[in-house]
Amino acid sequence: MELGTLAPWGSTLVALVALGVAIAGNRSKAMSEKMRWLADRVDKVEDRATAIETRLEHLPAKETTHRLEVSMTELRAEVAVLAERIKPVAAVSERLQEFLLDEVKRR
Repeated sequence: MELGTLAPWGSTLVALVALGVAIAGNRSKAMSEKMRWLADRVDKVEDRATAIETRLEHLPAKETTHRLEVSMTELRAEVAVLAERIKPVAAVSERLQEFLLDEVKRR
């Protein structure tokens, strides 16, 4: 084979290799940009997860919530008893007020 016949094939081969390198470089750049975008997105999700974890740390535990519910039920019962006990006192107060108003009207 002569150098003259190899030259066109050689230049074609060099052009194809250059094209392959350019395509691979472009793909790696696109992948790099996509990886950067994904990394930014993961960072944002991590920040949100950290914020949620911080909020959840301040919430009461299941046992604490249950104790609060039980205490509120007990308080509700005690308030109902007190309301029943106050009714006679309120009635006496009303009668006393009516009596005093009648006394003032008589004078």
